[in-house]
Amino acid sequence: MAKKERFILFLCVMMCGGAIFSFPILAQEKDPSVVNAFMSALEATKIYEEPKAESSILGEIEKGGQILALTVTATGWYRILYQGKTAYVQADCFQEQTVAEELKQEIEDIAEAQETLSDEEIKNLVEGGFIQEGPVYEKYMQEKEAAGEKQQRLLTMVIICVLTVVVVLSGIGYSIVRRKELREEQK
Repeated sequence: MAKKERFILFLCVMMCGGAIFSFPILAQEKDPSVVNAFMSALEATKIYEEPKAESSILGEIEKGGQILALTVTATGWYRILYQGKTAYVQADCFQEQTVAEELKQEIEDIAEAQETLSDEEIKNLVEGGFIQEGPVYEKYMQEKEAAGEKQQRLLTMVIICVLTVVVVLSGIGYSIVRRKELREEQK
């Protein structure tokens, strides 16, 4: 194989390899710590600043009080929103409940006012049907659409790279076969 052909092959392989390794992960496993469920207090329960009983107490939830548990830690604490801040309660003091319309509205209001919600929490709230309109919902949908467009562009780039490699390899193969034929004709 001539130096020029090897160089072209090298460039194609490098270009396609870069495109493939830069391609985002399409399927992500669901995080088992995500809860996104309404909970009802089984007893009066303290609200803590950190997921440990030694941390500062921010308040208390009465028996029957309702929270939205966003995530759960490995040590058994629910991460919640309390007065516009992230807070924690002990998970074993709560049970899951059905969602009332008033609570759905409360979630929407909290989410719209919250700047502390992570993208993952917003995604789970929207996809779980807890937020169905408003600025947070609109922002999430725009970002989802932009991500889909980016994914489509990357997929197109990978297809073009693969086709380029196929064409170059076909050309190299043809060149090798043609050279053999010419050598045999000269004999």
